[in-house]
Formats: sequence, structure tokens, C-alpha cells
Amino acid sequence: MNRSGVWVVLVVTMSLGCGEMPPVVDDGGTSTGGGRTGGGGGRTGGGGGGSTTGGGDGTTGGGGGETGGGVGGGTGGGGTAQECEPQATRACCTTGTQTCLFTGLWGTCSVSGSTEICNGVDDDCDGEVDENIAFTPGELADAGAQPDGGCEVGVGACVRTGGLTCNASGAPACDVTAGTPDTERCNGIDDDCDGQTDEGLLIACVPDEDNDGYATNSNSSQQCPDATRPTFGSCPLGFVAPSASAGVDCDPNDATKFRQLMVRTDADNDGSCVQPEFSACIGALSGAGVRETASCRNADDCDDADAAGYQTATIRTDGDNDTYCTGAARSACIGAMPASGSRLASQCQTNADCDDNNAGATQNVALRTDADNDTYCVGGTQMLCVSSTPAGMRSAATCMLATDCDDNAAGRYQNLGVRTDADNDGYCSSAATFTQCTGASPQPGTRLATTCNLENDCDEATGARYRLVTMYPDADNDTHCVDTPTPQCVGAVAVVTGYRTNDVCVDRTDCADNDGSKYRMVGMRTDADGDGYCNGTGTTNLCVGTTAPTGYRFPVSCNATLDCRDTNPNATASCVTTVQSNQQSKYCGSQPATETFTFTYTCPTGFYAASAAASRQYSNCADGSCTCPGTSCPGNTGVGGVGPGSVSASFTCEFAAVGHDDWKLNVTCNAF
Repeated sequence: MNRSGVWVVLVVTMSLGCGEMPPVVDDGGTSTGGGRTGGGGGRTGGGGGGSTTGGGDGTTGGGGGETGGGVGGGTGGGGTAQECEPQATRACCTTGTQTCLFTGLWGTCSVSGSTEICNGVDDDCDGEVDENIAFTPGELADAGAQPDGGCEVGVGACVRTGGLTCNASGAPACDVTAGTPDTERCNGIDDDCDGQTDEGLLIACVPDEDNDGYATNSNSSQQCPDATRPTFGSCPLGFVAPSASAGVDCDPNDATKFRQLMVRTDADNDGSCVQPEFSACIGALSGAGVRETASCRNADDCDDADAAGYQTATIRTDGDNDTYCTGAARSACIGAMPASGSRLASQCQTNADCDDNNAGATQNVALRTDADNDTYCVGGTQMLCVSSTPAGMRSAATCMLATDCDDNAAGRYQNLGVRTDADNDGYCSSAATFTQCTGASPQPGTRLATTCNLENDCDEATGARYRLVTMYPDADNDTHCVDTPTPQCVGAVAVVTGYRTNDVCVDRTDCADNDGSKYRMVGMRTDADGDGYCNGTGTTNLCVGTTAPTGYRFPVSCNATLDCRDTNPNATASCVTTVQSNQQSKYCGSQPATETFTFTYTCPTGFYAASAAASRQYSNCADGSCTCPGTSCPGNTGVGGVGPGSVSASFTCEFAAVGHDDWKLNVTCNAF
């Protein structure tokens, strides 16, 4: 029963192999027992299925009836289970089917077969399952069904074709697996099997049928790029990228023609055109006797059959091509320049070339003779047509003078009054003025008379000397001169080696003119040892300078005391001195005892020890004194070891009692 309270019985057929028998079915009733093989539900309380002995009590145990629902149950307990599921079918008889009723029992066996479908059942009861099934397009669209009963799976390059089969669940399926996706390449194939072809790889291109870089039209299409055609924006053959296109092709079938331009006729292809202007489809700037108007050199080619002539110009004859022309001006059709032997009239310097066969000779020029080529000429002016100035001549305009006094010597061209000045010091000799043919300056050894400083040069051989001056000898150049006046020939400054003028001599009493350190006589005292103490021998007159000779001294520099020994620089005012030795101490712990005292001393440099005497410095002997035996006792002359070269002395003392003595020596030193 459905939700509307209406009973619905669904019949499902199932094929049964031949020879099979269906079981006997009893649909129960109103009795309290079950059916023969198992209870169905009785109307008032049917038993719950199972065998006769095991059936339930209809009254007390619930059956499947209207009053007590359920199968089995009650005190009777359950018998066998229902035989089938409602609506199910199974094969029966030989080629028929039977259907499970809503009561759960098999219905009557039907032996008539049905149409075979793809369900895993022998629907037509012919002993074969799912045979000769006609699959129609659309039934299996998701599986890729094909009209001939075959099938395909996958998309793009992954498509694989197979046949349809009924799988284990009874549904139709294709018996192949889709291919593996690959990296997408620009080739018109869906390589990565995503349902799109060449995605992200195509570029926009426009047609270029003759491959000249000019687009046929602006109809853009997506094309695979060609890296070998960068100038075409990488578009393949027959295409060009819009950004790389030079424009719209005016002739898409001829690669040599691609631009529609305004042109003029240029039959000789020399860049010069003729009228009129017209439109034409061309390639480069020119071709086939035409040229783009903008690239025409001019539009009035005077001879369009000859590339060498394209403009009309006024020319003159210039046979030697020196820019100096002859003859009348005339009109001619020329190229960039006139032919050889002619020149544009505007480029001619003159139209009266005096020799049109000599490029250097253009017009008559005024010349004068200048044999020594010093720019100073002689003779009258001559008018000559020459290419270069002849040797020995000069343009008259460049002559400094026309009265060269010696045209064979380049440095001489004018007569001047001069005097002799052999040493060229500006001081001339006493000879008279004479005339000399010379240049800007007089010849060596002469001078313009008006420029001489003197006319009595005392030394014409030496330029630095020209006047006589009185000078005094000073051979040692110590400024102390000898009183012998001598005339000397000098220049502006009176300087002569070994001589001085009186105004620069300190004196004229030099006593040794060959020794610059001596120049005066002085009375000197003797100081042989150079200690500043002079002896008493008096003075000696000597020729000296500012310093005293060795062994002598200026009197004012001698010490007031006479030298006691002039051979010893350490002995000056006195030749005797006294020094004291070191102190010696002796201790006497018992008596009698004899002790030796030894002393050291030093005489000044240049002195020696002549004698010594002992001097007691301290004594505390018990008896008030110490005794010394014999002459060796202090106070006598018993100190031994004193003499020249000695530095020590000693004596012996006998102690008569306990105590000690301190002693020193007083040493007398004499000068050597």
C-alpha cells in the first residue's frame, strides 16, 4: 500500500532455466493455522508461517491478517520465513517466469518470455543473458555510446574507443580506459585532455598571403607561433602579427608590391622624376620606372632616358679644371656636376683664364726680380701668365723694397753708415764712419755709427772691456791691496782678477799679497804650549791676519801671569801643587801589633808625585798614642813608594795598646 492507501502490486519477471519447477504456494486463509509450507497472514488472524506443526495460533499469536499483523509471532512462535520478496521475479518452468506476490509467495508460473534488456537476467528465456542488446545513442551518453554499439571514453588526445558490455550490476559500461594527459602543445590537439585545444599558446595573426610583411586584411585569427619568423611577430607562414605588419598589402599576390603610394615616372632610375604624379602599388621606393614622389630628387628630369643627366644648369668651359673659366655661359642637362672640362658658372672664380690648359696659370700677375729670395727686389714690374712664380722672381706686391743693393746676398739689401766694433760691445774704435750694404743690422764687427757709446774702445778684442781705470794689486783677493797703482782696461764694472779700485781696497798695506789670511805686521808674544799663558821673552814682529800663528798670541790675549813652564799646557801660573790621598783606618784589638797603611792618590794631568807626608786624622789608642818603629813611623820620612808615575804609597805602624787610627797622605805634585 502506498501513502494514499492504495494497494500497488509490482510484478518483476525473472527468467528460469528449463526444467526448474516452482514451489507450491498457499495463500493461507481465515484458519488459525498457517499454510501448508508456511503461514501467510489469514484475514482474521493468520498464523505466522512455518510448517503445520510449527504454525502460530491465529487467535493468540499475531498473523498477517487484518486483526493481528505480522508474520509469525504470538505464543505459537515463528515458523519458516516468507518465500520471496514482494515484486521479485525468478525463472520457472522451461522458458517462463513467476512473480512474487505482495503476500510474499510466488505467483503462477508464466512460460511466455519478454524482451531481453541489460540487467543480468535471461529475460527472453532462451538460456542467454543480455544477448543482442541494441544500445541506442543517448541511453549511455555518459559512457560515450556510439551509434554502431561501440563506445569511447576520455576527451582530446586521451580518447580511447571500445565496446559496450553489461557489468556485474547489470548496467552497460565501456570496456576501455581513457589515455594519460600530456603537456599542452600548440598543434591543434587537446594534449592535456581538458576539453580545450592549444589554450594559452595561440597568438593573434592576420593574413599575409605573399609573406612580404604587409597584411592582406585585418581579419585576425589565432595561430600557433613560429619562432623562426621573428620579423613576422612569430606568426606562421601566410600570416603576420598585427604589431609587426607594415600596413595593408595593396597586392597580396605579389611580394614585391605592397604599398599604394603617389609616384612619378623615373625611367632611368636616377632619382629624378618627371610629371605628372599618379597612384601605384609598389614595393620599395622605386621600381618598374616609377618612384615614390617623396623620394624624387626633383620632378623635372631634363633627360629621363639618361641617368647621367637630370637637371638643367648654366655652365662655362674650364679645360684645366682650376675653377678659372673661359668663354660665354651656356645651358646644359647635367647630373650632380657638369662633365669634365666644364663647370657651373656660379663656381667659376673668373671667366678670363689666361691659360685654360694649365691649371696653375689663371691670370696675369705682376712680378719683380728677387734673385736671393730675401723679399727685397730690383728692377721694374713684369706682367706674366704663370702657374707658379719663376725662380728668382716674386709677386711685386710682396717685395719689401725695389732697390736691393746686393740681390745675390739674401741678408743684404740696404746701404748704411757704420763704424768698427769688433767685439760688439757697443763701444766703437776711433776709425771713421763708412758705408756698408747690409740687412736689418750691420755686419759682424761693425755698428751703426749712431749707436756707438764711445769712439775709443781700449780693447776691441774683448767685448766686456772698453775704458781705462787705475787699479791696485790684490792677488789673494782679501780686499787688502798693495800700494802699486796700475791702469787696467775694464767694462761697465771695474773688475779685473787680482786688482781692485781704490774705493774697494780696505787698505793698501798688504804684507803678504799671495796669502789671503795675512795682510798686516803685528808684534806677537810666544805661547808655545797654547795654554793662554805667554812666556817673558818679549814680542816678535810677524805678518798676520785676524788669527795668531801657532805658538804665538796677540799680546792683549795673553794671561797677565807668565807661564811657569811654556812646554806644559797644564802648568800655567804654578808648577807645584798638593793633593790628598784617600783615608785609611786600622783597628788594634791586642798589643803589640804592627799594621801597614796603604793609600791611593792622583796628581793633576801634567804633574807627578814628588813627595808625601802622613797626617793622622783620628786616634783613640788606650795609652793615648800609637808607636811606630824606627824611621817608618809617620812624621819621619818613612812613607814609601812615592815618585814619578806612582799612584799609591804606604807605611807601617805598631800599636802599643788597644784602639784604632785614621790616616791620610799629603802628596806634593810637580809639573813635568
